[in-house]
Amino acid sequence: MFVIAGAAIAGVAFLLLFSSSISSVLALGGVAGANTAATTVQSSSGTVYLTPRDSAAAIASAKGQPLSEMNIANNGLVLLRGARVTDISGTTLTVTMAWGGTDFIWKVHTLYNTKYFTAQGEKGSLADIRTGDVITVSGALSENGAQPAVEAVFVRE
Repeated sequence: MFVIAGAAIAGVAFLLLFSSSISSVLALGGVAGANTAATTVQSSSGTVYLTPRDSAAAIASAKGQPLSEMNIANNGLVLLRGARVTDISGTTLTVTMAWGGTDFIWKVHTLYNTKYFTAQGEKGSLADIRTGDVITVSGALSENGAQPAVEAVFVRE
């Protein structure tokens, strides 16, 4: 008798789980492989968009705003990601990073041993960098001057 009751409870539990998964699939617009126009896109902010209109907006906004990151470790190592080149003077780059309503302006001093990489990861040079490019810089915090500066070890477009 307990076996029959256990089987009945298991059957009801399975039915509830199965019906909730079916309703979830229907709410999302169908099953995998069905002819639906909905796509899933995860933006750089971590938001997931499920409709074509929203995914197009996420892609457009991701292209317009580069990922910005600024880290200064306690040992003086610096990482600037998403820095826009605003000036090139000899071997010194001026880069700007916008954070909210504030602009952070850095001097990037390139040295004889600075390594350059293109956006594809290939070896590059200082001549490849143009005003307006968005770059990633890593190096050591420089203590000369009133403006924050980094002595670049790596520069990547």
